Amino acid sequence: MGFLDGLGRFMEGKDPFEGAPQPDAPQIPTSDARSEEPPLVDEHGNKIVPRITLDNVKAHRDGGTMTVMAWVTNHSERPVRIDYFSVLGQKQTYQYDIAPSRPSQLTIYKGAVASNEHDSHAEFAFRIKRNDDGFKNVYHVEFNRESDGKFTIEELHADGPVRDI
Repeated sequence: MGFLDGLGRFMEGKDPFEGAPQPDAPQIPTSDARSEEPPLVDEHGNKIVPRITLDNVKAHRDGGTMTVMAWVTNHSERPVRIDYFSVLGQKQTYQYDIAPSRPSQLTIYKGAVASNEHDSHAEFAFRIKRNDDGFKNVYHVEFNRESDGKFTIEELHADGPVRDI
């Protein structure tokens, strides 16, 4: 098919590409080595986001250092993997699996006692084990001012909805 043939069909109101050879369709691999699963969805087509909570946050101070423990509970129906918790500029990496309805105690911070309460942001990342879909909870950190003017972590307050990462 030449240019003029196509132009003639166009002028007649017909498809100018009628009868033209079609380029080969790109080859799409049928299987991927990782074979990722699509996101899990509910009956309305909304992505299922596991509900993971941090409860009973307790800080233990020993001089200039502080250890903060919390109970992590998976309220979803599927196992999740805890990736990390980040607070006061420190990131604890876990790669720890937690089954549904099975609370586990984790050390979320072990380091220096805070000298101020300006760094009041914390992040908690986890993923669904079945399809490796990642999420993050963001928290506002509430501090307790000690008698020497230093600050220990008192509570964690969820700051908005769970984020998809």
